[in-house]
Amino acid sequence: MARLTARVAAMVLAAAAFGALPATALGAGAHKASTHKAKHKKKHKKTRAPLVTCASVHVTCHTKGNGQGRPGPAGGTGGTGAPGPAGNARVAHIGLASPVATTPAGVALTLTGATWTQPAGQDEFLRGTATITPPTGLCSDTTAGDGTVTIWATLDGTVVGLAELDSYMLGRPETIAFLWGEGFAVDGTVPSVSASTSHTLSLSASDDCTQSPGATDFTVSAINIDVLQA
Repeated sequence: MARLTARVAAMVLAAAAFGALPATALGAGAHKASTHKAKHKKKHKKTRAPLVTCASVHVTCHTKGNGQGRPGPAGGTGGTGAPGPAGNARVAHIGLASPVATTPAGVALTLTGATWTQPAGQDEFLRGTATITPPTGLCSDTTAGDGTVTIWATLDGTVVGLAELDSYMLGRPETIAFLWGEGFAVDGTVPSVSASTSHTLSLSASDDCTQSPGATDFTVSAINIDVLQA
């Protein structure tokens, strides 16, 4: 071992003598290698990425009930609408003076306001109802069916309309509309005239309660007929 050490030392001295290696090469080389290694480590040292804190804002809208918001304030009053079409002026109103019990032979109804004057060139029409109470007892006609009452409307001697009711609604009043003209329309036309003309409406009623002993008759309790300007 001593020989080996002495031999290495001799080789170092020989190299130094020829200028191939400085006298301090051994120590300096070791120091340089160590420094390079340290620099290398420092250069390639893994650096930590900077910590960046990101904040996000979340807004949550809470609703009540079915998800609708609160009602807004009431709106202002709207403007006035356009005028509606003109109505039909009433020329006359015809009513019943007092209730009337009907018979198979027929009976005239006493009316109020049944006469009026139609101006020249003016079209008019009739519209109205009758309130009738059927008998409380059985009322059979000649075919053994329900009895019927008919109210005939006559204008200036000509039949222009009717109202009709069966007796199946025993004792219960019914209000029915008059049907007018040959086509039994709800409105009955009074054609215009070339000169002012007076008109009179008459009503008569009859029933067919003939087959039941002790049968009662119908009662006409109200008439409401208007003569309207077309």
